[in-house]
Amino acid sequence: AMLHRPTEAFKLINRHNYQYWLFDRVPDIPRYQEEHDRYREILMQCGVEVLELLDCLPPGATMANHLPNLTFLHDIAVITSKGAILSHMAFPGRIGEENIMRQALTNLSVPILMDFNGEAFEGCLLLDEKTILLAETERHSRSAVCKFIGRMLKHFEQVVHVDVPRERRFMHPDTIFGRISQKLALAYLPV
Repeated sequence: AMLHRPTEAFKLINRHNYQYWLFDRVPDIPRYQEEHDRYREILMQCGVEVLELLDCLPPGATMANHLPNLTFLHDIAVITSKGAILSHMAFPGRIGEENIMRQALTNLSVPILMDFNGEAFEGCLLLDEKTILLAETERHSRSAVCKFIGRMLKHFEQVVHVDVPRERRFMHPDTIFGRISQKLALAYLPV
């Protein structure tokens, strides 16, 4: 798993601009870091190899210090056995995250299966080796969705498409569905 510990970028968020950065309030940085460190510990205790994003970037890649939402790596890229699906973030406060992730994936020799070249597309979920889920949210452009479905049907047996309400609380697919194991998932059933 790749993680990015919140660092200097969180200091950019203040009471005047937190909404621009898509936060509900100014984050408590020490608490956020504590929770992040505990999450890393849990992953490692479960035998997961944890990579730090900054360690996967070329020396001098400082843009990561200017993107507070970069900690949400799953929004930016979904890794499949066929390569990475690299999102293009919809809101100005997140633009550039995909470039940081592309650099890290290139350094790790992970091929890019799909890149959206400037069209808004924020995430999908890999359900298994044969199935991918796209919850179309307010952060997906219709043309990017159509391209995604056409392209993924060449690589997966099934693309499950769910059209969700255009509300911030459903901003990403993982806000409504999370797979835990082959037989267990968390789902927001109204959607």
